[in-house]
Amino acid sequence: MKRVYYIVGEGGVGKSTLVRCLTGSRIKGRPNIRFVTGIDIPVWVYVRSMQEMLPPMSPADVLADITDPSETPFEYYLIPIRVTGINGCPNAQDYIDFLNPHCITMGAVVLSRDTIVPTLRFTIPQLSIPLSHTIPANGNANTVRTVWGWM
Repeated sequence: MKRVYYIVGEGGVGKSTLVRCLTGSRIKGRPNIRFVTGIDIPVWVYVRSMQEMLPPMSPADVLADITDPSETPFEYYLIPIRVTGINGCPNAQDYIDFLNPHCITMGAVVLSRDTIVPTLRFTIPQLSIPLSHTIPANGNANTVRTVWGWM
């Protein structure tokens, strides 16, 4: 079963910046993530939110992409998604609900431009970062790394 880390938020809250800061990736690809246990694990990283990909990816497209062994034969994925739907794609909760039976949620962070962070239904507690756009990217990344057990 695939293992997924989610970064969720509206436009302009720093989702892509957080992905780049966490992984060093500027384009979709596979960096190794070192866990605090000292183990390096390859993670397939999407830098843009699924709704903003070219072309946009529906929940079914994402599932097809991560379960196609010839395309991305990895166990771990980092998936950014927007809270609300855009470009004919649904909202974040629809992606989460669609992927949940097929994937194990390893981590979830929800970023917000407001002091109130949307609460989504994950199988694990979400990490909420209000006013994320006002915090330096490395500050948000350090918080996420600590909670997710990444180095």
